Amino acid sequence: MIRVSAADSPWRAQGPAWTWAHAANRFLRHHNAWILISVFVVTAIGRSLAGPLGFSDLIVAAAFIAYQPFQEWLIHVYVLHWRPRRVFGITIDFELARRHRHHHSDPGDLRVGFMPTRTLVLASLAHALLWPLVMPDGALAWTALLMVATIGLVYEWTHFVVHTSVVPRHPWVQRVFRYHRLHHFKNENYWMGVTMHLGDRLLGTLPDQRAVPASPTARDLAKAVGAAPTEVTLA
Repeated sequence: MIRVSAADSPWRAQGPAWTWAHAANRFLRHHNAWILISVFVVTAIGRSLAGPLGFSDLIVAAAFIAYQPFQEWLIHVYVLHWRPRRVFGITIDFELARRHRHHHSDPGDLRVGFMPTRTLVLASLAHALLWPLVMPDGALAWTALLMVATIGLVYEWTHFVVHTSVVPRHPWVQRVFRYHRLHHFKNENYWMGVTMHLGDRLLGTLPDQRAVPASPTARDLAKAVGAAPTEVTLA
């Protein structure tokens, strides 16, 4: 069961358009923001103590940035839009997918738009164990962990602010906002990226919005993937 805020909650952007400062203030009231900020600070300190940056660090950073659009696409398509399956009489479903279905049914519910905290913590621990084993030395392991922390914080903040009533002015930021809102309100089968859309461009999910029909299930992802409606309790 997913417990969500009431209609008059401060976690909804109601009334006049929010400013960036207002959105940042709300974002920082959620514990996920502080987990991500804490991880970022720890990894930044760890990398600074590991020695000077070198060319290898730039390669690692570039690799993470290059992969991110495809990671967003893959996770969105194959995890968040997961179709529940029955295996040996057991329904295989994910908390992330169930939460995302509710997120589609009510995109203005900012709290449910956050990554599940348990998933965030487990993913952070997994990365902390993985990169020291994969990288050839401790300095590059810290670089990898810093990139994971940075990308995670940017992703969570971007996804949060896109769902507020903030009105961006920069054309690039406007595109980021528009594509994600088209995904929620026009057709859930396109515009899978959140912070970057190179994955959409190369994998065929960044069409001209005028050529895409409005989907009747954009706000009913449970129906689209053949899942039971998410059980929700208003608090």
